[in-house]
Amino acid sequence: MACTSPIGGCNYEVTTNGVTPSYVGAYAEITNTMTVQSYTSSTTNWITLQYNPDTYMVFYNPFDGSTGKWVQGTIAFYVATNPPGNANSWGYGYFLVQVYNVSSNYYEWENYLYITINGQYYIPWPLISGAWWYITYNVGNNGLISSISAGLYIPNKGGWVGSISVPSQHTNRWYRSNVVWAGANSGSVTFNSGGSGTFYYCSNLPLYQGPLAQNTAENSNVQYTQIYTVPINPYPYPPSSPWTCISYEEVYQGFQT
Repeated sequence: MACTSPIGGCNYEVTTNGVTPSYVGAYAEITNTMTVQSYTSSTTNWITLQYNPDTYMVFYNPFDGSTGKWVQGTIAFYVATNPPGNANSWGYGYFLVQVYNVSSNYYEWENYLYITINGQYYIPWPLISGAWWYITYNVGNNGLISSISAGLYIPNKGGWVGSISVPSQHTNRWYRSNVVWAGANSGSVTFNSGGSGTFYYCSNLPLYQGPLAQNTAENSNVQYTQIYTVPINPYPYPPSSPWTCISYEEVYQGFQT
């Protein structure tokens, strides 16, 4: 779905201009702590980082190898204490991979992992300054998404990395995609002003800014800048974590609440 401004569930897509990559990753670094003001009733206490393929291309490009399967990678955090959510809140983190059949209009496959920090399921607020979230799509030799990896790092607390393989009968090729901060279950989350950060994109291929698109039913009030290709040196990585996504070309954009 096209939209008029990069905000909420709508962001610029990242594209390889049609060339099949081996991987494409989206990293979110929190610069200024993000706190929550409110949720819609359908998404109460849930915050997600979603990395979503272009639904139009998934549905309308069978000539391009599409299987009509929309493969989504999501990191979700449930606020268990001190809602709606701030630096003193604790909760539970999840990494989900969902496959939606756009032709038949149903979810046909899903898998998830619990996110643990220092072996604990009950983790502190993951949107503090210096935190990192990432989601990477890995593509096999057949051109289809073979797995999705995710990671979360909380300063002075520790990090977590996980990966979920996507069965061949439920997968699709990688299409240009956007990454957004949002609610859950078709709901929205409103962040307090003052939070900010940067998305960094990496791949084994050159990356480019695609069009604005809203590839999710969820929403928020986060505002996104355009995507920049001015080199950042050195390329930033969070400490104490096995980050494996190496950038061919440094592509990034800012976000703020």
